[in-house]
Amino acid sequence: MNPFPAGGNMDAIEAAARSAALAWNTPIKSEAEAEAEPQPKHPSEPFNQRQPAFSEQQLIAARERITDGGQAIADWAKSKQLDLGMVYHMLQGRSRGVRGESYRVAVAMGLKNPSKAKAHGRSKPTQSPALQPIA
Repeated sequence: MNPFPAGGNMDAIEAAARSAALAWNTPIKSEAEAEAEPQPKHPSEPFNQRQPAFSEQQLIAARERITDGGQAIADWAKSKQLDLGMVYHMLQGRSRGVRGESYRVAVAMGLKNPSKAKAHGRSKPTQSPALQPIA
């Protein structure tokens, strides 16, 4: 048997919903209570999104320094012995340049200071063409 009347009377439908909710021991919230609750974030939004390591202006300036002489980004990366994918990740702001290859790319682009290598216990910074800042 259908618990809702055929005419669609909203009071009767609401009463039936309330009685069903009481039977299952679930409270029914008013519209005001439902609107007052904080809405969950969209599932595609990251829960704990980090702030970017470099500003958009810094990344644009780094790209301009690389391409000012008419040199392609791929040629610049090859001359500095850097991974091309990591260079593009850095230019798009996807990498923070904290350690390893991403750090070398950030230093080569002039986004990070190479003197921090000494502060981490190294007696001498790595002598790589990538660690020479862009002129």
